[in-house]
Formats: sequence, C-alpha cells, structure tokens
Amino acid sequence: TAKTSPSPGPPWRLSQYRLQRCRREVGPGTLRIYHLAVELIQGTDARFTRDLLIEFLQTYQQRAPLTIAELWVFPLLLRYALVEELARQGLAVSRRQNEREKADLWANRLLSAARSNGGQLQHILAELADFQPDVPPHFAVRLAGQLLDEEETSAAVQKWLEEKSGVPLHEVIRQEQARQAADQISISSAIGSLRLLAQIDWREIFGLR
Repeated sequence: TAKTSPSPGPPWRLSQYRLQRCRREVGPGTLRIYHLAVELIQGTDARFTRDLLIEFLQTYQQRAPLTIAELWVFPLLLRYALVEELARQGLAVSRRQNEREKADLWANRLLSAARSNGGQLQHILAELADFQPDVPPHFAVRLAGQLLDEEETSAAVQKWLEEKSGVPLHEVIRQEQARQAADQISISSAIGSLRLLAQIDWREIFGLR
C-alpha cells in the first residue's frame, strides 16, 4: 500500500473552524493577514525565529499598518498556513509514493520479459511509453534503481529514460535527491515553527506586558 504522511486530523478541522470565525470577527482583514502569513512562510521556507517574526511584522507595518484585531489574528493564521503547508507536503509525498509503486510494477514486468524472452523487452518498453507519456523524476529514479542488477535491461531503460527527460540519468538522480532533501528540510522547518509559535508570548510581542 502507498505510504502517506499523517493526516492533519482534528487540528486541521479546528483551524478551519477558527479561520471562519476570524473572518466573521476581523472581516476583510483576515484575508490580508492570511496572505501575510503565507508570504512569511514562502520567504523563509517555513523556518523562522521569534526575532524574525517581530522584524517581519514591524517592516510590514511601515508600509501598511495593521489593526489590533489583525495583529491578534496573525498567530492563528500563521499556524493555519503552516498546517496547510504540511498538508500540501503530505499529499506530494503520497503522490510520489504512488509513482514509485508504479515504477516497481513496471520494473517487475521488464525484468520478467528480459528473463523469459529478450524480444519482449522492447514490447514492454513500448507499453510503458504509452502508459507513462510523462516520466516524473521520482518514477525514473525508482525504475532505474530496481534494474541495476540486470545490465541489459538497465541499459535499455536508461536510454529510454534519458530520451524522455532530455538529460543524463545521473543528473535526474542528482536533482531528485536534492529535491527530496529540500522537502525534508521544509517539513522539519514547518514542524519546528509550529512548536515555536506555541511557546511565544504574543502579549509581550504586542507590547501588552
């Protein structure tokens, strides 16, 4: 079965409820603060500190002052946007895992064809080309990796993959490894930022203590 990231579950639904409540209480300013939270997350790859949060809000206020209500709703919408980012990453992980499972299936078919009748290999490759007109990097990396022990099959598939992608297979692998590392950092940063938000005393930041 496909591996998926944990569902946001009740906190996700609670965040949706709170967002709807904020829209009623803060009004149009909710959307502005939500976009502000998204801007912060995208600009920092979801990794920020208490001091960076303060600097970010102060800089924004210099060009577009925020109301008290908007300031108070900012922590909630920032958490909401972080949960959204984690949910997006989770869906992406699930989609990539599904593609890897497809690659495993095709690798088994290719290996079976090569071992039983070498002439069938090109036929299965043609079927694969029809089934997979676009080859995602994670699919290509998984497929190639499953065929390393079969030199003839591996060489034929590598040639096909490189023709589809237009770049050498080793470059596809390098780029995919870099993307996976970046995704892992983004997920870790988002989780760490959620923990940070839970520890911040916003009354102190807003000068109410």
